[in-house]
Amino acid sequence: MIAQQRGVARGRRWLRRLGKIVVAMLLVVGIAFMLLTDRQAMVAAMPPPDALTVGHGMEALRRVKNATAVSGGAPVSLETPQLAGLMRLASDALAPLRADAAVTGTVATVRVSRPTIFGRWINATATVSGNSKGFPPIAVRIGSVPIPQWLVRFGLSVGWRVAAWRGIVLPPRDDLVRSVSVQQNRFSATVRMPPADALAAALARLRSTQIDQVAVRAHYCRVLNERRLHPTNDFAVIVRTLFSGPGVGTVEGNRAAMVALALVAVPEHTRNIGGLDFQAGCVGPVADLLLHNRFDLPKHWALSAALAASVGGRAAESVGTWKELADSDPDGSGFSFIDLAADRAGFRYALASADGDARAAQIARQLSSATAEQLVPPQVLDGPEGLARIEFERRYQRTDSARYKHALAIIDRELNPLVAP
Repeated sequence: MIAQQRGVARGRRWLRRLGKIVVAMLLVVGIAFMLLTDRQAMVAAMPPPDALTVGHGMEALRRVKNATAVSGGAPVSLETPQLAGLMRLASDALAPLRADAAVTGTVATVRVSRPTIFGRWINATATVSGNSKGFPPIAVRIGSVPIPQWLVRFGLSVGWRVAAWRGIVLPPRDDLVRSVSVQQNRFSATVRMPPADALAAALARLRSTQIDQVAVRAHYCRVLNERRLHPTNDFAVIVRTLFSGPGVGTVEGNRAAMVALALVAVPEHTRNIGGLDFQAGCVGPVADLLLHNRFDLPKHWALSAALAASVGGRAAESVGTWKELADSDPDGSGFSFIDLAADRAGFRYALASADGDARAAQIARQLSSATAEQLVPPQVLDGPEGLARIEFERRYQRTDSARYKHALAIIDRELNPLVAP
């Protein structure tokens, strides 16, 4: 009896100790959460990017892309407008994440805010200053906590290892970034970027939605072979050929088919979709396709569908809008609501295909007999187009204005029945 009472007492003591340990751990986690988060976002909410901002962001991407063409390393120089434009594009595509960047004197700063639980925000700041050889020291602060340099270096090392585990081969940090200079409000770096195709393939492996590359190759080669045997430049015929064949009717199968369609319709941009190169061994015509007697609509439809299938609807919608805003510049063809309608039709079909295998089978059946009118309704072909930036802003102000949203609502009213269950 006494031994039993002692055992019960020991059990109670262990439970009390365990309770204290749990309370202490929760207290540590709570304190860490409060130190690493804030009540408000450090980066203010911003309107969608306008034509000027898109132009700056695209210029930053162009400069980085050009660096991939130089095998021994090439300088990339960015000023605040390009860095800020790039961050605005990222914020638009990755909402609710917010990001901004600036170069002030000899300091380049990137700030990121992201909402978390209990109405709190994770705010992070990374700064690089002065000149450095190799990968620069980065001062990082999360919330009110400055991150020690050894921990930043450790995190970068872990990131490189995770990338290698995911099959992404990155050069050593000091080889990737040969030098950095932040002087006179300009950020310059000499970088040795992976080739464009390898870089796109690496980015593709980071996405949560994986594409069956074997299936894409099979779809792509089958359509090219069919075009070789039965020449046509009718986009609707290509869509019917693709979705009446084998390997479609499931979420994964339709996703691969959408990417294959972009490989056929927009061969100049297909590596940017996912770093996929299936042209080797596949022989067939590469002539531009037609939809409603226009060469541009198949490209918009297919590229938007492929982007939605591979990286999501938000990114696909953002990229379509950026393209039209960029076209509103003086050297562009003008903002086109007709092109935008083709974008929105394409990503609607792709998103509906991702809504479970039953919906994927329904969409595949629809597309296996789709006409041009069922891909892009004629009613949306009367929309405004060729709008220069000044005219677009006079009519619609911005892409979050009531007038612009009303114009999109008119388009969507015609498109929604296309993918109705």
